[in-house]
Amino acid sequence: MTEVMAARELSTPRIVRILAALFKRNVRKNERIAAGSSHPVPKAVEERAAVFSGEDKVNIPIEVYFHKILLNSFCSPSCYVVAFIYLDRFLNRHPSVRLNSSNVHRLVITAILTAVKFSDERYHDTNAYYAKVAEISLSEMNELEVCFLFGVRFDLHVRLDDYNDCCDFLESQIESLFLDSCILS
Repeated sequence: MTEVMAARELSTPRIVRILAALFKRNVRKNERIAAGSSHPVPKAVEERAAVFSGEDKVNIPIEVYFHKILLNSFCSPSCYVVAFIYLDRFLNRHPSVRLNSSNVHRLVITAILTAVKFSDERYHDTNAYYAKVAEISLSEMNELEVCFLFGVRFDLHVRLDDYNDCCDFLESQIESLFLDSCILS
């Protein structure tokens, strides 16, 4: 690990490192499953997930993408937890949609944008700003936000016990994520 990478890791909040590692692991697992499956994806699933896959695949690792969002947004650490809860709600309401390398970046930026708007008091950013961070057009960012909001059925309130349960879950993942990174590196 270079000194720059080590410094970046030390300056990155723990929650961001945990989420990046968790998403990386889930994408890797889902793509292994998809590669081994001969079953076609149902048409309704393709349509629901298509907007998040976009025309152009984002070709940067998810951990770098999280760091880019961190550096270019004013998202509080608690906002990342709320974004994770929103994304969990989206995926639970659409169980046939799986995180993969084609959709994870757009789902993450949309969940973070939604969480910032709904839960961060210091929200000053706009969809245009987050579109620039995500390197997508404003019209695409707007479309992603609308699809995401309908996907979670506008269920944006996060109860304190749900927030605490999520934090406990994320904490419980640290050891296995560390082991995964040691084994897979």
